Amino acid sequence: MGKRISECFLTAVLFTSLTAYSLAADAGGGIISAIQGDVKMKKAGDTKWENAALETIVKEGDTIKTGQDSSVKIVFNDGSVVHYGALTFCEIKKMETDETSDIRKIYMSLTEGSARLQVEKHGSESSFEIETPTALCGVRGTDFEVEVEGDVSTVTVFDGEVDVENRLGKIRKKIRLAKEHSSKIRGENAPTTPLKIKKEILKQKLDRWSKKLQKEGLTRDEAVAKVKARLNKIRKDRAKQPEKGKTPEKKPKQKIRKRK
Repeated sequence: MGKRISECFLTAVLFTSLTAYSLAADAGGGIISAIQGDVKMKKAGDTKWENAALETIVKEGDTIKTGQDSSVKIVFNDGSVVHYGALTFCEIKKMETDETSDIRKIYMSLTEGSARLQVEKHGSESSFEIETPTALCGVRGTDFEVEVEGDVSTVTVFDGEVDVENRLGKIRKKIRLAKEHSSKIRGENAPTTPLKIKKEILKQKLDRWSKKLQKEGLTRDEAVAKVKARLNKIRKDRAKQPEKGKTPEKKPKQKIRKRK
């Protein structure tokens, strides 16, 4: 009897976890909070590019590209922000977020262009990774920039720490980049020795990012609230639906007695 109860409890826990993690994948755990210039978006499973718009929901499998002098900002339900610069091509490869506990697993690729990532810090179960053609960056609670030009990826940390490793080559090497340091990954080579960045150069980089979007569409708090409200509504709607393979129980009809 005890074994049976344990099995049922484990099944319930696994079902709840999978439901929470799959929620953001098809419901969307991110939202476009600001946009400027020519920004296109291709939804997961689609082949057609559409013009991206403010407050568009971002889901797992979506691809975004920006044109000349263009940029877009995405805010996730945990408060993390990704800002893509001009001539950038990126894909949200994996998105698992839980609105109730803020557990987050996000994996994205940056094929070309640039991105600034301001990642909120959470527990050990959360992870945020971005890959380029030559590098893989893993972060928790960090503000950093990734630039891709040809076979060279450059990672610069504004605040926090970033683990960087080369994706190509027979030997993989991982380094930890500290605040105000930078490293390059060229082709199959390992990351270069971390280089301390001068204050004036860091300021120039941050100023450039702040100028990319002259007008915010949504504040970060507004964007987070909208995403969480959407996820919560979808979660409630799903809870009302019967499980697959089961039909909702019909209430027995009450017999009306006829008066004699």
